[in-house]
Amino acid sequence: MIRQLLYILSFVLVVVISITGSGCELLCDGSDGEPTIALIINEPHSVSKIYALVNDRPGSKIGADNPTYADLPIDMNSESVIYVFEQQGQMDTLEIFYTIKTELESKACGIRVQAIDIEIGEKTTFADVVIQGDYDNTQIIIE
Repeated sequence: MIRQLLYILSFVLVVVISITGSGCELLCDGSDGEPTIALIINEPHSVSKIYALVNDRPGSKIGADNPTYADLPIDMNSESVIYVFEQQGQMDTLEIFYTIKTELESKACGIRVQAIDIEIGEKTTFADVVIQGDYDNTQIIIE
């Protein structure tokens, strides 16, 4: 009788551990929402405001005041974007061309959206702009 009770309790314990996932974690890339590109602004640029042009009009402000780092949002319905930087009464622009790539990461994680093949456009007024990394970890650096 005790042996049968121990067997049943062991079986229940195995079932409970299996149902709760036995400590396994779901491994997704962690990104959510629209894709962004990391922007690093080195001195001597003291940027007070960054915004994207939307239909040739200023969009909402991006980043904090006087940023040295910002995540630039990417429009998934376009293949380019122009960002405007206001600094000490002047305006500079950064034009970026890209391709949107979508792929199914897994059924549990969903679709992953990335900006790839990033290039700097002719409307960029900064003298020294560098693209580093690959499509998983792209950074644009303004020197």
